[in-house]
Amino acid sequence: MKRLVKYIVLLLLILIGGTTLFAEDEVFIGDGDIAALHVYDSQGNRIEATSEQAQNIAEGWIIHNPDTPILLVTPRGTINVFEDSLLVTGDLVGNNPDLYLVSGKATFNTYDMEDGFLTVTTPVSRFTLHGDGEMLVITTDEEESVTTFTGRVESYNALTGAKREVNTFEKLFMQERMARLKFIEAGYYLTYATYPDMMLAKQIMQELSDKITAPTTPRAPMANIERIVLTPPPVEGVSITALAEKPSRIVSETSEFIPQRLQSLQVEVEPVKIPERVSQFSNIILAPPKDRIKITIRPMTPEIPSFSSVSQTVQVPPSPSSPQAEVKAEEIVVVTEIKDDEPVTIEMPLVDEMEDIDVVEEIEEPEVLTTTATIEEEAVQEAERETTTAAIEEEVVQEAETETTTAAIEEEGVQEPETEEEPIEEVSPSVTTRPTLAFSAEEAKVTGFFGLEVGYRFTFDGRNDDSLHHQLYLKPYFEKGLFSIRLQGFLETEDFSSYTNTAYPVPTSRLEMAAYAFSFIDKLRIGYSSSTFYLTMDRKFPITTELTSLYAPSLISDQNLAVLNQLSLGPFTLVTTFDDLYFGSLSDNDRQFGSSLLRFTPKSGYRMSVALGGLAVVDNSPSWSINTYPFLGLGFPVVDSRTTEFKFLLHASGYLPAYPTLDTDSFIDTSISSIFPNYLVGTGFSLKKDQLFSKILVSLTKGENHSLIANEFASFLVTSYSAAVEVLGDVRIQGKVWQARVLFNLPFSSSFAFANLTSPVSTSHQADYSQFSLSYTKERLQVGLGLAQLGIISNFSDVFAGNETALSLLRGPYSTSFLSLQYAFDPFTLQMKAQYPAQVTSYTNPVVSVRVSLNLDKQF
Repeated sequence: MKRLVKYIVLLLLILIGGTTLFAEDEVFIGDGDIAALHVYDSQGNRIEATSEQAQNIAEGWIIHNPDTPILLVTPRGTINVFEDSLLVTGDLVGNNPDLYLVSGKATFNTYDMEDGFLTVTTPVSRFTLHGDGEMLVITTDEEESVTTFTGRVESYNALTGAKREVNTFEKLFMQERMARLKFIEAGYYLTYATYPDMMLAKQIMQELSDKITAPTTPRAPMANIERIVLTPPPVEGVSITALAEKPSRIVSETSEFIPQRLQSLQVEVEPVKIPERVSQFSNIILAPPKDRIKITIRPMTPEIPSFSSVSQTVQVPPSPSSPQAEVKAEEIVVVTEIKDDEPVTIEMPLVDEMEDIDVVEEIEEPEVLTTTATIEEEAVQEAERETTTAAIEEEVVQEAETETTTAAIEEEGVQEPETEEEPIEEVSPSVTTRPTLAFSAEEAKVTGFFGLEVGYRFTFDGRNDDSLHHQLYLKPYFEKGLFSIRLQGFLETEDFSSYTNTAYPVPTSRLEMAAYAFSFIDKLRIGYSSSTFYLTMDRKFPITTELTSLYAPSLISDQNLAVLNQLSLGPFTLVTTFDDLYFGSLSDNDRQFGSSLLRFTPKSGYRMSVALGGLAVVDNSPSWSINTYPFLGLGFPVVDSRTTEFKFLLHASGYLPAYPTLDTDSFIDTSISSIFPNYLVGTGFSLKKDQLFSKILVSLTKGENHSLIANEFASFLVTSYSAAVEVLGDVRIQGKVWQARVLFNLPFSSSFAFANLTSPVSTSHQADYSQFSLSYTKERLQVGLGLAQLGIISNFSDVFAGNETALSLLRGPYSTSFLSLQYAFDPFTLQMKAQYPAQVTSYTNPVVSVRVSLNLDKQF
């Protein structure tokens, strides 16, 4: 029976050990928006960015995060990859891991390295982090550098072959013209470190301010001794006149310089709390202890005079026949240079947080030895140097067969304690040790932010009789992990005689009360786009798929609050959107748009995409009505590689009035031959190649259906038309600095002429839609411009015919445009914007706004 129990216990230990080894080799993403990543395997094949795939990160994978930072957790440490970085993974689970940072910046934090090291290679450099520590590597067009937060880093410049060592809180610029080491501030560490420790930063800064340097073996002060022989100046043509009778002898007096003692040893001992004896051990790693024993060895520098002098008294007899004076200088030994060890501080953590431990300390009184150098008249004896010995012993006693650990600091250095259980790391006098951190999926905590944005906005409203508006606003915000929110409130006036604000008055109608509730929200996010539940409220109306042609991207939307809700379950994704929760258009008796989409994309095998959903148009003029456009989209990948994605597209949509009457005959009517009285059926392709995206769709249309139903003019204009064929094109370039987009839709009638609007306002205006946007982003500067046209050929024709001015190409019911400039000089931001919002009535002057804001935030 006992043997059976032993076998069962042994089997459980083997299973537990195997499970532990398997868990230690796990690599996963601890934080970040997984869906925003671009991931490729070692063969260059594009991999779907999902939580399941992120757990299978292996050697040779390529990870690119253009918009969001990510945190990779490995058995040997964490990798905090900042946005717009390109990283190639190497060995992530071995004792000597290696990675290749192609571009961008990342912080590498290692733990449990034992005697291993981490190697990070860039296109021009190689950095090696020895043991446990943390470093920041930056490789961009503007900077190539490495910063050591903790530990020791060796750098190698592949262009020049230069090798440098970078110590704690040092930064090395690798450019040859500025390759130098410089100390960093604590704020730099708190900004870029993965898990910043304020107490550690203060401790390191204090050590750097005291310029503490200590060798492995403490040494006595050393002095360079040089012999200086003073020769008397030549005496020529000296006339000496006797002042007294000739003395019988010459008196010479010599004074010696005796230095003070060269060294003393000072030991400072702080009181230590003595815990109780230990009854059991725990593998929990504690925070850095608060109480420490500090031993300060401070060599004393002797006081040395800045000059040496020889004094002699000479008496000369009167009227000498041949007056001559001969002076023989003494040989004096002067100490010109002293090399002395800097003060050494040795800190030894005491285990004062654990329970049931008895600590017995024995601190011997150090001997203070004085070295005396005697300088005699004709010879100097060499100063004797003694070695100071300080011993500190700690005895840790356990009740149940516990070994005694002794730490001794002896003459030759610091000896490593010996135990039968595990070797304890050596405590070096030059480095202050800290406990290593153990991580898991639950323990990988996310850094959060909270703060307040305070600003002033001045607006010149050209569409409202050139009125002037002054606005003060507050935007408190909070962000941590899966949740972030930014609220808003303002106080506004035109002539400083009356004021309006966010909170008062409270409206009474249902629509206005809903808008009032959402008016306090500036932005909101719950979850990530890769999470099972994801909710976001922002200024841009999102386009959720390329499988449909019913949406146009929002060009001017700074006064809207668009919402997107996403539910993901395996290969299925349900997305619901609405263009404005402030309900600005509905309050003005205009139209707003919402959509719902169910998308299916298999996780493996052939990745054909299917999208089924509908677009809803909510109208409040002349009465409430809801018209829907059900659609179906299919995408067939033809080429799906790391750099190129080519899809064949099919899409179809119909028309179904839903409120106040559900008119199914408008969707399917069996009384007509075509069955579908309203339809849009099209085909085309989409191409993604590096930074380029393009899409071309050719559609057959009938009745109420057409492309780009939701656009910049559809909220206040009736943009319906009758067309037989439509051609839609979309070209985007998304670079690091430049972003550009061109979108157009050309409707043709059955006679292959451009289709005209069926609006009662103008039946001769063409119905084609075009949109152009361009932006430039460089560090703190952002410049953007955009233009949208409804019937661009008709607009130009009216200008050339003299019916409209050239400004009509930028403003009016068929044109809208904007130009913006923003510059950030932390913590301030300056933004200037001029725009012609689209509206029915014509106006001459644009809407010009100038905004200055102050951002105060705190990281926790």
